[in-house]
Amino acid sequence: MPLAQSDLLQIVSGVWGSVLGMEVQFTGECEALPQDEPVLSACVQITGAWAGAVTLLCTATAARRAAAVMFGMEADCISSGDMQDSLGELANMVGGGVKSLLPETCSLSLPTVVEGNDYTFSIRGASPIQETTFTYQEQPVRVTL
Repeated sequence: MPLAQSDLLQIVSGVWGSVLGMEVQFTGECEALPQDEPVLSACVQITGAWAGAVTLLCTATAARRAAAVMFGMEADCISSGDMQDSLGELANMVGGGVKSLLPETCSLSLPTVVEGNDYTFSIRGASPIQETTFTYQEQPVRVTL
């Protein structure tokens, strides 16, 4: 796959900067997410000349803050659906950035979002090829290819 770690970092930084007006701080480590609050996972799959997926994993706090910025609302007015929509859209944008660096015969799926406290999220037959963690407003967000 012709995507370097620096490409993924640039894509994520660009999406967060343009959509949320925020810089992200890359930690580079696979930081554990807090166990005391729900987490959200969003995934878009890429098919065609390259097959894979882009996933975002974050705390409900990070998703709520992102949704508040995206929808111009107060954080306490954000619903679970709003959080899922915003994280799905962020995954879609990061996935689109990844797809733009791949051969032209690739397609991007609609995002799938899962939310909860105790679940397993997997893509059958897939294994991570890149993973990075960054912080958004002091909350960890993990991006995996």
